[in-house]
Amino acid sequence: QERMDLVTMDREAYRAYEKREAQIAFYDEDVRSAAAEAAKELVAEARAKAAAAEAARRAAQEAAAKAQEAAQEAAAKAAQNKMLEIARNLKARGISLEDIIGSTNLSAEEVQKL
Repeated sequence: QERMDLVTMDREAYRAYEKREAQIAFYDEDVRSAAAEAAKELVAEARAKAAAAEAARRAAQEAAAKAQEAAQEAAAKAAQNKMLEIARNLKARGISLEDIIGSTNLSAEEVQKL
């Protein structure tokens, strides 16, 4: 139908038709360009958010590892303090140095300092 209309158009109508087609092509290209630009911005934003999420995940992992290490150190220190307390009590009761060392796994130097 459009082809038949083109054949029957006068010169002025044909120019108006060409102008309209050129405008449509221009707007289509403009829309495509704007859509491509918006897509690029969305991709960049998504990448930035993914990088931030990854950094937060790593920071959380590091914090958890440090907390676990601190808890282990605290438990070891508490166990050491408990052995020192036991050794102190055994020493106060007159238990031999060798028996205290065997019971607490402390060194002779640590027991003698008590």
